[in-house]
Amino acid sequence: MAISFDHDHLVHIRPNGPMLITGPKGSGKTSIGVKKAAYLLENYCSEVNDRILLVNNSKSLYEHSTNLMNRIKQEKVQTLMDLFDSGQGKLDISSIDGLMYRYYKSYCEDNNFMAEIFDEEEYYHEILYEGIEILKSKYPDVIYLDKKYRKFLLAEIDWIRACGYSEEQQYQNAERMGLKELEREGPSKLNKNSKSRKAIYDLMVYFSDCCKENGKIDFIEANILALMSVQNDNCDYYSHIIIDDCNEFSKIQLDLIINLYKPKAYSSITFLFDDHMHNHSRSWLGNGRPFTTVGFDMTGRSKTLDIQVNCIAGKGSHLSSRNNDDVNITYREIPEMGKLAAYILDLIKENISYEDFSIVVNNEATEVELKRCQNLLKITRKKSGENRRDKVMTFN
Repeated sequence: MAISFDHDHLVHIRPNGPMLITGPKGSGKTSIGVKKAAYLLENYCSEVNDRILLVNNSKSLYEHSTNLMNRIKQEKVQTLMDLFDSGQGKLDISSIDGLMYRYYKSYCEDNNFMAEIFDEEEYYHEILYEGIEILKSKYPDVIYLDKKYRKFLLAEIDWIRACGYSEEQQYQNAERMGLKELEREGPSKLNKNSKSRKAIYDLMVYFSDCCKENGKIDFIEANILALMSVQNDNCDYYSHIIIDDCNEFSKIQLDLIINLYKPKAYSSITFLFDDHMHNHSRSWLGNGRPFTTVGFDMTGRSKTLDIQVNCIAGKGSHLSSRNNDDVNITYREIPEMGKLAAYILDLIKENISYEDFSIVVNNEATEVELKRCQNLLKITRKKSGENRRDKVMTFN
């Protein structure tokens, strides 16, 4: 599983607390995370109680990890799987749901609590309707305490709990983001410190308590109970944590993971963030909140990845571009190798005295990468079946 020269240094940075790596899908974040886990396992996991956690959203874990591990197994040199096998017991690769369920079971055992994690919409509707009827007399002026707003009310109850708001005032003061994007009847805005918020919070408390009393809870409630177990020191701690697609996690899920982090002088916690993904309304960091809200200042600790530029020789000639906030990528197909070489030379002449740049040329037999960084120009050439050969030039 190869990653680019541009990204390899992120794998081998000496661990020193929090780090943020952002980039769009396909920029190599997950590959960096997997190789970083192997690097940390080999070099910064020597003490008996040192452990590494690589955690991902369930959907993303399914999509990425199986493919990555299959590619790793096929490598001819010392593989990451060799390191993983030698580090059994020290490396934990888990989905957030798997992590949650582990500590939810611990909570149940320690508190003699038995409840089924249940996913049946009608069951939750019935509890919601009961709560609405009970609270209507207490809040006669709150128009949203009505069955016709059930989708809005359930979404709001889920949001409150997913944010980890255990006190009413936290919800009253919260910037409620994403209401306009929810596809259901209901308000586009909820005023802070309002009677509507108070009524909805009381409905959330009734809903949560009633579900637990009935012995059937949803995944959000299970996350809350899992976090309570971790906060009571009933958990395994990790010296290094890598959180892939951290933009997809809710606040309660992030708190669960971060509470497992026990930093040492050489510890690290790495956040891999997709900055071009449309996230669920319950996601925390993915909806514009700063990392300080989860306890980390990322000033000077972040790196933005670009999708690499590929110039591919092929039939015909074609040019297309994709522009993002921080990425301007051009793909060009050039029919003849002579014209390709001339095109690259022109690019170097145009860019050599300006900003840093990277050019990657791939075909079936050869890979060439040219990278300019400050006063250094590195040319890397690799033929099929050969090791990479580097040539480095400096200039003023």
